[in-house]
Amino acid sequence: MRRSLLIIDDDEHVAAILQRILRGYDLVIAPSAEEGLARVGERAFDAVLCDLGLPGVSGTEFYARVADLRPGLERHVRFITGGATDESAIAFVAAHEDDVLHKPFEIDKLRRFVAELFEARSEAPNAPYQGAP
Repeated sequence: MRRSLLIIDDDEHVAAILQRILRGYDLVIAPSAEEGLARVGERAFDAVLCDLGLPGVSGTEFYARVADLRPGLERHVRFITGGATDESAIAFVAAHEDDVLHKPFEIDKLRRFVAELFEARSEAPNAPYQGAP
């Protein structure tokens, strides 16, 4: 069974690149945090890769709200960013540095980043979040 990964990125070119690179996973692409939250409400995911710099609801707001929809999934959210621009995003990146991959990134580094995300998921099998059915 392939692991499910929700990718949230408003840049369709970046989303397409991520989709090609990570094609071994069961991928769902959402162009906004609002749509990402809707997808999380519709089905379970094993993990989420979310851009921080999203219009409207930001990646940090997505992170704050995802636990209400799927308690425990917030531990399996990682971020990509082209650079934090406001004070709250800068503080968030500083506090979650191990959970953030900075653009531009190397393909191998992205693959390791996602593989480590799923590895961390399997190290916590008793966590409340059960992942994709």
